[in-house]
Amino acid sequence: MAAKLTFGHTTSAAEEIAKGAIGSQIVKAFNNLGASYFKNLHLGWQTATAFICGDSLDAKKIVTNLAPDIGFEVAGAAKIEQYRLLESLGMLWIDLAFTS
Repeated sequence: MAAKLTFGHTTSAAEEIAKGAIGSQIVKAFNNLGASYFKNLHLGWQTATAFICGDSLDAKKIVTNLAPDIGFEVAGAAKIEQYRLLESLGMLWIDLAFTS
């Protein structure tokens, strides 16, 4: 896998999805952690954190309420543009999965 960012500088995958899904309420969450950790979201003495981003307050509220039921701690609900800051972390997990 080539370690480069296609998104993250002026847009994010979530923003691109939102452009194509006119009228939909897009919320980006739960992808800042490797899949193998989902079976146990307690990492030592800490609980995995869910970062939730989207433009719909109602949709973000639903996901924010769902996160603790899954086992996540919630960091907050930001605008969808802020997910640009987290997609690099997701790319790191993907790269590590294919190169380790």
